[in-house]
Amino acid sequence: MNKKSRNIVKVLIVTVLVLFITFNVNAYSLNHIFDEYYGVSTIASARTPQRSTLGNDDYAPVISKLNQPRQSSGLSPHTGTDFYMKANSNVYPLFGGIVEYVVPDATPNPNQTGRICIKSEIDGMYYYFMYMHIIPNSELMVGDVVTDSAILGKVQVDCSVGITPTHVHITCRKGTANGLITKLFPFYRSASEYNFGTDMDYLCGDHFDGNMFYIYAYTRTDNGYADPQVDDFDCSKVVMYYNLNNSGWARRQYNTSNYYNSSTKLYQFNLLDLGMECGDTVQFYLAAERNGSSSDGDIFNNSSLYELDYALWPMYYSQPPEFTAEFINAHLAEFLDVLPYEQLNELFSHCGYSAEYLAELGYPAVRPADFPDNVLNNLLTELLAEFIYPTSNPPFTYEYTLNQTHDWTAWEVTMQSTCSTFSKESRSCNNCGATEERSLTTLNPTNHSGGSHWEEDPSATCTTAGINKLKCYGCSVVLDTNPIPATGHSMGSWYTYKDSTCHTYGTERNNCLECNYYDERSLTTYNSSNHSGGSHWEEDPSATCTTAGINKLKCYGCYAVLDTASIPETGHSMGSWYTVTASTCDTNGTKRRDCSKCSYYEEGSLDVLVHNMSAWSVTTLEHVVHLVIR
Repeated sequence: MNKKSRNIVKVLIVTVLVLFITFNVNAYSLNHIFDEYYGVSTIASARTPQRSTLGNDDYAPVISKLNQPRQSSGLSPHTGTDFYMKANSNVYPLFGGIVEYVVPDATPNPNQTGRICIKSEIDGMYYYFMYMHIIPNSELMVGDVVTDSAILGKVQVDCSVGITPTHVHITCRKGTANGLITKLFPFYRSASEYNFGTDMDYLCGDHFDGNMFYIYAYTRTDNGYADPQVDDFDCSKVVMYYNLNNSGWARRQYNTSNYYNSSTKLYQFNLLDLGMECGDTVQFYLAAERNGSSSDGDIFNNSSLYELDYALWPMYYSQPPEFTAEFINAHLAEFLDVLPYEQLNELFSHCGYSAEYLAELGYPAVRPADFPDNVLNNLLTELLAEFIYPTSNPPFTYEYTLNQTHDWTAWEVTMQSTCSTFSKESRSCNNCGATEERSLTTLNPTNHSGGSHWEEDPSATCTTAGINKLKCYGCSVVLDTNPIPATGHSMGSWYTYKDSTCHTYGTERNNCLECNYYDERSLTTYNSSNHSGGSHWEEDPSATCTTAGINKLKCYGCYAVLDTASIPETGHSMGSWYTVTASTCDTNGTKRRDCSKCSYYEEGSLDVLVHNMSAWSVTTLEHVVHLVIR
């Protein structure tokens, strides 16, 4: 989950938890009560709380480990180690010491709270071992000195509280009677009957070997039977939250395939898988999830939706939040309904759900709030693991520096120089496996190992030869050549290129399919119906003044008449009248006018002239007589 997504999820979870607190004020405690014991060394060899009739150690089986997640009316994770012992069995101290306090069980209604605390000094440090669910020895008083053979009390019988099977709960505190709870692991490192101490604590025996980190992680049954079948059970997964060189928090999930030794449940973590190198520092913690398989006969598992099923290394808090069914039913659906799909998808992926499985459930058509309880529980666990144990500034992480310097191998050529690429050399660290690579700055013009290809340059044509050249991919130098003969024309089929007309022959062509070359020949027939050469109108005959004409549309090529139109007679176009014979005083003249388009003419008569007499004058009688006679 990236930083932005994680912040969004945390804001939403904070909102949910605020709502939750209103319902369950005392449901969880983030008080620091655990003190982690690091490493695999022995503090001292403890005896067992159960002895044989001869006084020898009798290895009562562990049925619930310190820091083991569980569903219980008490704290989860478990604040001590439970040893299965029959009711009324004598209880012995792990070490001799001084009685610090004695608390009898409640009366008249016992509730399994009877206990006694022994202060033991080991190597200058006081350890306070508290033995619970017992009936304390009435003869022991505060301040009494006891040996490791003293009887501290008897295992309490079943009572109304219903704590079964009967057992002794032992808690070890360091420094003071109310100090931080620490592990029993370092007190049983020599006891093979207790898997050399790893039966005591849920996550223990951490140690490093260079870049390898190892830790034991498994549960012991706590099935509530009167005579339990004790066994070890794998964790379903172990998640490492880590911050490498302050680069930000990330997570990596492990399962039983990461066992170094499956018989002892020893996990191994290769820190180099985190990207760690010599001199690097990583801050990390583990969240180990309890196996919810019903095959362990363990009712205290993750079959319950509202219980957390994981615990931490390093152990720190007294009791992570315990969500009730009431709260889950009231608020989990609301929470999942407002969580963006991006974050939901990431959570599903972290919880190991495949896309196919989610599709079967109906996601995303169905909201996750409607999914089966086991899916919701895994989602809730994942979310709370990142809120309750905040990866931004967790107070309980372990910091480890790979305190070694790089031990580099000699530079080794990993890729030779070619005509176009520089050679590369690499070296690796013998300690952490880190690698370095560098490039040289000289090309090798004779090394064409980068590959080559044949290329036609130029390609052959129908009429000219080409050249096939083998060219280097890197520098394009020509490594070899082969001639390519001219291919010759690849002719297609004949087709009409130009149609015949009524008076011209058309042409047909055959083109080469590869180039622009073509063959051409003339068609041998006219097409009498194709007058595409053009046409014109022609008057034949033309109209005259007195007769109609014909307008004919004639083909330019063959002069065929394509159409006709009648031309009406034009009528005469008469000119002006002109005199043919002049009139006199006693005779009529003639006039005429001609048609300008033909020989037709018209004639007419001109009026006689009127005498134009002069003035009177006296003349001789002869003249007068003569005039009269006229």
